[in-house]
Amino acid sequence: LGVVLQPQAVMCDFETALIPAMQGTFPGVNIQGCYFHFCQAVLRKAMDIGMRTSYIHEAATKKK
Repeated sequence: LGVVLQPQAVMCDFETALIPAMQGTFPGVNIQGCYFHFCQAVLRKAMDIGMRTSYIHEAATKKK
């Protein structure tokens, strides 16, 4: 098709294989992580290390 892609930024979901692939394919690209997926990863880690009760009951973690 003759299309040359040169993105300035790529947004991804913190997939470990995707970030170096994008950097290798598009040198100088700015990798930006998705805030939604970041929050999911933080919550998942909190649950994995046994902080479920603290997370559920802590006022600072409630939606405002």
